Parts: sequence; structure tokens; C-alpha cells
Amino acid sequence: MIKKMYEEKGKKPTERAKWERKIARILGVHLRTVQHHLKKMTNTLDFYKIIIQKLNKEIKFEYTIIDELYTYIGKKIKRYYVWACIGATRTNKKFYYYYPSKEKNTQALFLFNQDLPKVNKVYSDGNFSYDRVYGDKATLEESTKTNIIEDLNPNLEIKFLTS
Repeated sequence: MIKKMYEEKGKKPTERAKWERKIARILGVHLRTVQHHLKKMTNTLDFYKIIIQKLNKEIKFEYTIIDELYTYIGKKIKRYYVWACIGATRTNKKFYYYYPSKEKNTQALFLFNQDLPKVNKVYSDGNFSYDRVYGDKATLEESTKTNIIEDLNPNLEIKFLTS
């Protein structure tokens, strides 16, 4: 029926339209519902990017603490690395940043770094990627600063497992 509809109009369905129909069929919901939620997700992502840019411009950060966590999202077959960062201001107010990635490599860290505030000091463990991305700014050793984010990891893991 859908094929006929497109043939009558002389158009072919786009890749996105095909995926929307597949998602609707798998979830057992109406196509309009899928389209509505995808549009909502796109708007949320755009809003997030705008807020991050404003936040990084208006607030001066002293340092960041960064770490990666290997976890599962939902099911064990969905393995991810979650890059986590805590940005601290002069008044020690903390802002949290997260980035899920399929791989633990320099490229994933570089993509995550684009959303992070620019600072002169980065505290991290000894992961090879930090030295490549941050250079002299990175402190690659365990310290009281890195313990803060290490203590956050179990909480993060629970959140991602239940999502």
C-alpha cells in the first residue's frame, strides 16, 4: 500500500522515512508517534548544544576532572564507554558532562572535549588519550581530584543500567 502511494506520486521514500516506518512497526505504535518523538529528540539535542555553548562562555572554570567508565546501557549486549567530566568553578561549583561512546580512543575523547569548558588544568587517570588531547594541561595521576569522579562511577553505572 505504501509502495503504491509513492508510485502514484512519482516519489521514492527517503532512508529516514523507511527507518521511521521500521521503528513504528517494531514498537507497535503509529508512524506519527515515532515522527513526533524523533522531532522532539532533535529539538532537545539542539537546545542542549545551545545551553552548553552559553554555559562555557559565561562561566569561568578553574579545572576539570575527567574519567571513562565501561558499562552497559540497558542490556549487556549494548556495551559503551561513558566519558564523564566534572567542571569546577572558582567557587567550587561543579557542572557534570557525559558522553557515551562505542570505543575508548582519542577520537571519542576529542568529540567529547568539544562540549567541555576550556581550562588550564585537567585531572585524570593514566589513560593514553588524555595526554594526546590535553598535552601539558593533563595531570595523569591518581589524586584526591580524580577520586571525586571515581566515586561517581558506581552511581553512573546504575543510571545507565536502568535506562
